[in-house]
Amino acid sequence: MIIGFNSVGIFSTELKLFVFKGGKIVSKKECFFYNSSDKVTKIAGYCYIPDGEIKAVLQICHGMMEYLERYEEFIFYLVEKGFMVVGNDHLGHGKSILDKEHLGYFCQENPEKVLVKDHYNLKKYIIKNMADKVDFNKICWFNLGHSMGSFILRRYLTHYGNECDGAIIMGTGNADKTSVTLSMFLLDSIEKVKGGMYKSKTLNSIAMYGFSKYFKNSKSSTSWLTHNTDEVKAYMKDPLCNYLFSVNGFKTILKMQINNENRKSLEKIPKDLPVFIVSGSDDPVGKMGVDPIDLFHQYKDLGIRDISLKLYENSRHELLHDIDKEEVYQDLYEFLERHKNK
Repeated sequence: MIIGFNSVGIFSTELKLFVFKGGKIVSKKECFFYNSSDKVTKIAGYCYIPDGEIKAVLQICHGMMEYLERYEEFIFYLVEKGFMVVGNDHLGHGKSILDKEHLGYFCQENPEKVLVKDHYNLKKYIIKNMADKVDFNKICWFNLGHSMGSFILRRYLTHYGNECDGAIIMGTGNADKTSVTLSMFLLDSIEKVKGGMYKSKTLNSIAMYGFSKYFKNSKSSTSWLTHNTDEVKAYMKDPLCNYLFSVNGFKTILKMQINNENRKSLEKIPKDLPVFIVSGSDDPVGKMGVDPIDLFHQYKDLGIRDISLKLYENSRHELLHDIDKEEVYQDLYEFLERHKNK
């Protein structure tokens, strides 16, 4: 696969890339920026466009301490099958930062709401700038959220569920009320003294211990992410992954988890929305399969009719980077194919 580029794209923004395979263009990649709801930051957005007919759109909501372009192997897999894929680097992640000090920091005012709004505004931006090329009224728009992105997506569905034609919830977890209460008390105390942008190795180690403790014999503290040691090494070497998260960042994630347990909000999710919950059976974020199963039953109890769940035996947190990723790719593709016709 070869990538070439042109400095002018359909959005008249930063960069336009052409992806070649076998001497033929198989997709176009647009990189651009749009305004964050924090009214300060520019959000990095990405749009991957198949060369031929567009079957549907998948919007990806990435996880904590990573960025959208980490998903490109999966993205190009879907683009070659005719799906347009879009996404953004969340506030405080990837290229959506004011400076390096803002990595792992969201914003001061209502960060959990800003993240949801930025996700929604990407869709509006894409539709506005491609309206003359794609009739979005005739194709489905799906959403996939992984890890922290799954928390954002679950909240998004309570606000904008009617604008979503299907949701893939990946690598998710639920709030443990006791631990969340204690954690929020600790974080509030630190924030009062140090401020929301404060970061420390100790705080990050405490936060991640709950995941790494399941794999005490592993050589790396991030082995809980995937069995694939090459992926673990790449993650550790990547400056846009291996950094310290802020007090503000941890508090925001906890608030999103708390909000995702609000029954009144959950009732707003459309009952006819197709939902596919996927997780590794050895994913500590989901308490080794417990939380995805609980979420499945919670959504069933809400009356959501088209819902399915799959746990991948022995897989860990990052399904799209684990050793059986091809099976995951195929399952997600089949879900999109089944539901792409309005």
